[in-house]
Amino acid sequence: MNKEDILEVGNSQSFVSVYAEMAGCTLYTVNGGTKMATLLFMNNDIVPHQNAGGAIVGQDFRLQKVASVTMTHDQAKKLYETLKTQFENQG
Repeated sequence: MNKEDILEVGNSQSFVSVYAEMAGCTLYTVNGGTKMATLLFMNNDIVPHQNAGGAIVGQDFRLQKVASVTMTHDQAKKLYETLKTQFENQG
């Protein structure tokens, strides 16, 4: 690949980099029949429990959303195919 073939991709003002432990996808149709996909990225959040004296007496885990991305169904399918190819080629 030549240096001339490489284009730098900059960050938008709303760019954020996050870590996620898991992800999910919801497919749906909006008014007019446009198919959409929302990718949801989540982490487990530790929720401590304390008694009236302030002592920690236990904890639970709950899912916490860290980011979501909405795109058209076709865009999401292209993303899926790209990720699939990358993982298959990596071995």
